[in-house]
Amino acid sequence: RPAKPESGRRAKILAVPVDKIVAEVIADPLIHLVRNAVDHGIEDAIERERSGKPARGTIRIEAVNEGSQSRVRVVDNGRGIDPQNVTEAAWELGLAERGSILDLEKTLRLIFRPGFTTASDLTELSGRGVGLDVVETAVEQVGGGLRVSSQPGEGSTFEIVLPVSFGLLDV
Repeated sequence: RPAKPESGRRAKILAVPVDKIVAEVIADPLIHLVRNAVDHGIEDAIERERSGKPARGTIRIEAVNEGSQSRVRVVDNGRGIDPQNVTEAAWELGLAERGSILDLEKTLRLIFRPGFTTASDLTELSGRGVGLDVVETAVEQVGGGLRVSSQPGEGSTFEIVLPVSFGLLDV
């Protein structure tokens, strides 16, 4: 069910033209990023209210063409990526020395490692064994990139950057 815009804000839906191949390339990575935002990013209503947020979280998909690139962002106002949580998962996987503390920049790089997860349980929504490394690899194989930014407690943004048209790359 679509979320109602927050107090006085109107939801805008704009179409951004993209090459058919670009659309096909980003379909699966985009679905994965949205599922991750729902499963890992957005807190339950009680946790959100405790932290002073509206009970209902928001996930936006933004798309824009800028010059020779298409940018598609998945933006949530959830818990963000917690460096402590990622650090503890890294300890368990032997990727960081126990007792060390990783900064946000290192944790944002670590979440793209094959097999890396902070989830204690697999879920039907995002825990199907496909991680962010697969998303990043799919995007990079077509000349694109995947960027992430996060503010703990405030949310995360995952951005897929792709060429507007693959036809131009072949010329």
